[in-house]
Amino acid sequence: MSDGCRSRNATGSPTSSCGAARSITANIAEGNGRYHYRDNCRFCAQARASSFEVLDHLIKAVDEGLLSEDLPAEGREAVCATVKVLNGYLAYLKRQAGEE
Repeated sequence: MSDGCRSRNATGSPTSSCGAARSITANIAEGNGRYHYRDNCRFCAQARASSFEVLDHLIKAVDEGLLSEDLPAEGREAVCATVKVLNGYLAYLKRQAGEE
């Protein structure tokens, strides 16, 4: 989802859409580097929230006339697939941590 994140705001910083997209994989990687299942769960939950944030940015971009209707539909499919995988992984981590 973060392949096209080259846009910058007036200060030259990446836009919040790009930051949210990059945050998904960054949080998954950070959680994977942790030694406890609960820590990994926390980072994966943050990645899931960032996925929904990306979807929200896509919807707002359409509302503001910045994107056509097609891209958010593809983005919604990608977000749903990402969240589905993260939910499965979170369920696994919680079982391993003995939290179910």
